[in-house]
Amino acid sequence: MLGDATAIRDAGECREGASPAELAICLPNALKSADSSLDEHLAGADPRSPAAKEQQQRWLAQLDHKCSLHASSSLTRAGWLSYVLSDQTRAVCVLGEMRRELIQRRAIR
Repeated sequence: MLGDATAIRDAGECREGASPAELAICLPNALKSADSSLDEHLAGADPRSPAAKEQQQRWLAQLDHKCSLHASSSLTRAGWLSYVLSDQTRAVCVLGEMRRELIQRRAIR
């Protein structure tokens, strides 16, 4: 068990076409990293801006639809990440959508 924790802690980015075993190791860090990157990007936007709030809500609704998320909005960040990671297909979907969103937001800036 300690070996698994060390492997996850030291895991690199998830590569395209990674096996399920590789994904089990790389997904936790990859999702946390993508989530943090999105947060940093959103921190630059005015949180009171109705347009920014609307854009974020629209993206979250699309994420929910595309990745079949049915998590409660009352979950903490750690709880949400745990929920996403509880299903590998869902986690891969969320990671891909987060990466696409980051690329789009960076292109707009």
